[in-house]
Amino acid sequence: MPVDFDHQETIVALRAVSELMNSRIAVIMSSRTDQTSIESWSLQSGVFTHWLINDLQGNADENGDHYVTAGELFHYTKQRVMKATDDEQIPVIYGLNLFSIPLAHIRN
Repeated sequence: MPVDFDHQETIVALRAVSELMNSRIAVIMSSRTDQTSIESWSLQSGVFTHWLINDLQGNADENGDHYVTAGELFHYTKQRVMKATDDEQIPVIYGLNLFSIPLAHIRN
């Protein structure tokens, strides 16, 4: 069941996220504020969670340096989630220098 936020809570959340834009933190959210994150029976999880974990395990290593950065992860995950949900769910990211934030080291 989706969580309903009242207008004031939404404004507070958006302000907090905008303050993160100036820090060394990246925030990846599963969908836009006006969307609901979709669960998939066939994946046995949320669509976003499924692709986030899948891509974090190495599929998102665009440049082949054996590291998955926040930017690479978001790029791959967003595309896959949008395709899987016919654009009904569009992930969002906030942060700076996203391709400089390593999230995983891929071992061969």
